[in-house]
Amino acid sequence: MKHRLNVKHSANRLTALLVLAGLSLFSACISIRHLDHAQDNFNRGAALENQLRFNPQTEVLTSPSLYYNSAYSDVNKALQKKDDLKKDDLLANALAIKALCEWRLKMYDEAKKSADSAMEQILGLERKGIRLPRDKTLMEALPSLIAVEQAHQSLYSLQRPALASLAAARDHYTTEIFNADPAKEAKLEEVLKKIEAIRAKVMDIEDLSLYLVQSELTALKTWSDALDFLRQSANKDASLSDSAKKEAREFCSKQRSDFLDPQKKELIEELSKLLPQGTDDPLVKYWDRLI
Repeated sequence: MKHRLNVKHSANRLTALLVLAGLSLFSACISIRHLDHAQDNFNRGAALENQLRFNPQTEVLTSPSLYYNSAYSDVNKALQKKDDLKKDDLLANALAIKALCEWRLKMYDEAKKSADSAMEQILGLERKGIRLPRDKTLMEALPSLIAVEQAHQSLYSLQRPALASLAAARDHYTTEIFNADPAKEAKLEEVLKKIEAIRAKVMDIEDLSLYLVQSELTALKTWSDALDFLRQSANKDASLSDSAKKEAREFCSKQRSDFLDPQKKELIEELSKLLPQGTDDPLVKYWDRLI
C-alpha cells in the first residue's frame, strides 16, 4: 500500500483498510456477483465519507448512505445463497460486509450480531488454514467502534435541548467519558482500552494500526468536546456562584492536562510513526489541531 502526502490521500488509506478479502470475478455464481457489487458500493461509500470528513466543503451530488444502502441490499441478496458462499469460503466476507454496512447505517444492534456471525465463520476458516486478519480485527473492534460513535451521540443529545446544568454535564462526563477514580471506569474510557488492546495485536499490519489509532483519536475528540461542554455548562449555569464556576473551569483544565493531553500526545506520536512525513504529515497536523 503506497503512502500519500496529503490528508485527502491519507483518508483514502482508510478506505483501503475496509476493502475485505478479494472476491472471485471469474465465477458465474449470482450470489458472488451480488457480493462483488456489495463490496464495490461499500468502498465507494467509505471513500466518499472520508472525503467529506477531511474536506467538508466538497460539493457532492450523493451521500455515503446511498452507497451503504446499495451495498446492504446487494449483500443481503448474496446471503440468500449462504451455502454457495460457504462452499467458496466467502460467507465470512459476506457477513463482515453486512456488519460494516449496518454499522455505517447506524443499525448498531444488527451490526454487532452480524459481526459475531462473521467472527464465527472467520474462526472456522482459520481451522482450515485460511486467515483473514483484517476482517477478523475489524469484526473484533466493531463493538468498540460503535461505542465511540454512541459516546459522541450521547454528548450531542445532551447538548441539543439546551445547555445542561453543571451537575448534569459533570455526571455525564464521569459516567460516559472519563472517571479519574481508579475504582470506577467511564464507558468511553473502557472503549479506548479495548481498541488499544486490539491494536496491540496487529502492530505489524500498518493499515490496521493506522485505522485503529485514528479510531482512538476520534474517541479523544469526543472527550475533548465533553470537557468543552462541561466548561460551557458551568459558565452558563445561573445557579452557580463565581467561585463554583471557577472551580469547574479548573476541573476541566486539570482533566485535560493530567489525563487527556498525555493520551493525545502518545497517540499522535504513534500516528506519526505510521505516516511517511512523520510529525509533518498533514494527517498528524489535522488530528493535533482537532483535539
